[in-house]
Amino acid sequence: MKASLLNIYFIIGDRLRVFILVLLFVYGGELARAYYGAAATITSVISYSSFLAFSLYPRLLSRESGDGSEDVYSSFKLVFMFSIPMTIGAIILSDSYLAILKLAYVAARPIMIILAIHQLLVCISSILTSIVTGTERLDAEAKISYRDLIRSRLFLIFTLPYIHASITIPLTYISLTSIVKDAIEAAIYMTLINTVATAIMLSFRYRIARSSLRFSFPFRSMAKYTLASVAMALPLYFIPHPVRLSATIALTILGGAIYMLVLATIDEETRKLVRMLIDEGLRILSLKPLKN
Repeated sequence: MKASLLNIYFIIGDRLRVFILVLLFVYGGELARAYYGAAATITSVISYSSFLAFSLYPRLLSRESGDGSEDVYSSFKLVFMFSIPMTIGAIILSDSYLAILKLAYVAARPIMIILAIHQLLVCISSILTSIVTGTERLDAEAKISYRDLIRSRLFLIFTLPYIHASITIPLTYISLTSIVKDAIEAAIYMTLINTVATAIMLSFRYRIARSSLRFSFPFRSMAKYTLASVAMALPLYFIPHPVRLSATIALTILGGAIYMLVLATIDEETRKLVRMLIDEGLRILSLKPLKN
């Protein structure tokens, strides 16, 4: 029953956290909503990379030996391997991706750039949240007092959306009613405020997660992913950006190929992964249908 109340507490806080979207729609108008929606539709793909760490929570929850730090380390590496190039790619080709939806949406490019960074922060936050939820054992106790519940790290994590909302709602309201001049500015201000607040909450989330489990970031791997992403971004930046769907997809595939090629050159684990995928592909192609 108390665990259910904790979930309700989190749901209410999470709804408050996104209330700034209501403010944008009310005070920014339909055009601001359209610009933000177009950018959010594309950048939401970046957050899908966090699903690669979906198994972290059950692994931490069911661990019998070890502290789980290796699982966290591997999860960060896997998520960063895809989220970093996706973020940089979304920034570089933001105009082409927006033009696919509607040519007029290219004006929302600044919004999409900020949202791409925001989604990367969300990916990191999701792993940190999994660390806390996977290491807290409140449900293992037969009885949980309200005092222990409120003092738990899980309660702290679930309180962060309220803090987030307390920052973003008043700032967004003031910006939309007193500062912005048009729909683009309205969406930019709201997105920027939300991203800064997300970064602040990320720092709190990191401290809470570190108090739950000692872990480290794969900084060397992150540097390799960033280097390969920059190598991908340079030619994409100078190549004329298309507005047609087929050409944009082709350019995206080219960028992905450059990224994987550079990463496979500088990272041994990626080379092993590529070899494994090639071997598996050859194995599948070599299979023949069974004869009756």
